[in-house]
Amino acid sequence: MDAYTRHEKHRSQPLLSDLEEMFHNVTTLYKDGVFVIVDALDECQMSDNVRSKFIEALQRLHSRGTNVNLLATSRPLPDIVEAFDGHSCLEIVAQKDDIERYMRNQLSNLRAVSKSPNLQDDIIDCIVSVADGM
Repeated sequence: MDAYTRHEKHRSQPLLSDLEEMFHNVTTLYKDGVFVIVDALDECQMSDNVRSKFIEALQRLHSRGTNVNLLATSRPLPDIVEAFDGHSCLEIVAQKDDIERYMRNQLSNLRAVSKSPNLQDDIIDCIVSVADGM
C-alpha cells in the first residue's frame, strides 16, 4: 500500500521524516538532478517551529545528495538569513519606479479607476508605501 493510500485510509498525516524519505527516494530516480523551488519562505508559519523544521528538512535533503538543487525566495528575515548563511544569496529588490510603472499599466485596464488619475495616484502611493521592495 502506498503512503497516500495508507494515510487517506487512516485519515492521518505523514511525519516530516516520512516525507523527507519519500522525497529523497524520488530524487534518486533523476541522475541529472532535481530542482526544488520554494517561493515565499518567509510566509511559512512560525508557530510550532514549522518554518525552522521545514528549513532544516530542506537542508537535510540538499545535503543528502548532490543532485538536489534548492532555490528559495524570501524577504530577508533574520532566522531565514541565518539558516542560509554560507550559501549563495542574490538580493533582488523592486524599485519604486518599477512598481509605479507596473501599477499604472494594471490600473489603466480597470474601468473603475482608468478615468480618475487622482484615484490611480492614491492607489499607487498606497501600494508603493507598503511594498517594502517586494
